[in-house]
Amino acid sequence: MGKSTAVRNLAKRFDYFIEINFDEQPEYLNLFANTSDLHDLIEQLALITQTEIIEGKTLLFLDEIQASLPAISKLRYFYEKRPNLHVIAAGSLLEFALAELPSFGVGRVRSLFMYPLSFTEFLGAVNEKPLARLIQQSNAANPINPIVHNKLKIYFAVLLIFDTGIYQRILGLDVASLLLKDDFEVMNKGSIAELFVGLELLKSSDAYEKTALYYWHREAKNSKAEVDYVVQRQDRIVPVEVKAGTKGAMLHPIFNEWRYVVPPNFRTTG
Repeated sequence: MGKSTAVRNLAKRFDYFIEINFDEQPEYLNLFANTSDLHDLIEQLALITQTEIIEGKTLLFLDEIQASLPAISKLRYFYEKRPNLHVIAAGSLLEFALAELPSFGVGRVRSLFMYPLSFTEFLGAVNEKPLARLIQQSNAANPINPIVHNKLKIYFAVLLIFDTGIYQRILGLDVASLLLKDDFEVMNKGSIAELFVGLELLKSSDAYEKTALYYWHREAKNSKAEVDYVVQRQDRIVPVEVKAGTKGAMLHPIFNEWRYVVPPNFRTTG
């Protein structure tokens, strides 16, 4: 995801920076577990790291915090007792660690959910901002240029099952063929496209809320009717059907109903 890199870039705005990785520096596990007083803890951190801890000037980064439940519990006290000290905690699969705690600093700790680069962010990272603007200006009547799709092919192959590149490796597909051939065809092309769209929907959501994906499936005997994704836009429910090819069309008679009526059998994907 690049969580640590993002925090280190932010640290350039501060006079002092302390980074603690609980996986790579297990000695800090005992320090956080055995030091109950926050003032004592901060003094020991400054002494051990030989770095000044000054409110407003120091950024304290607690990485892989899922390895230390005491450190997670102390986050709320940083807010209550040293409210002007900037503290960032990052970890993987934090929800499992949080499930073991009776409470987690409600109103004192703000969560931020990070995902791999979105396609627009990827274009910015490879100095293709004009293409990003072109995408924003495109619509059904003014489709994007095929050159954008070539950039998209590269994006498919770079970013965890949480991105299209690793997904293709798990499937054993030839990524080189995807990049080099114009007529790339595999039976999994549709699922790769669906994965891409699903991730883009997640990344476009509010970073301060954990977002779920939904799809629609008709629960009737011998029925295979389904829609890949269903998203809410204000007071409307919008169906999203993903097609990997450039040809073909689809029209369903109940689509208009979904602009106003929420289907009763939503399911969460994943």
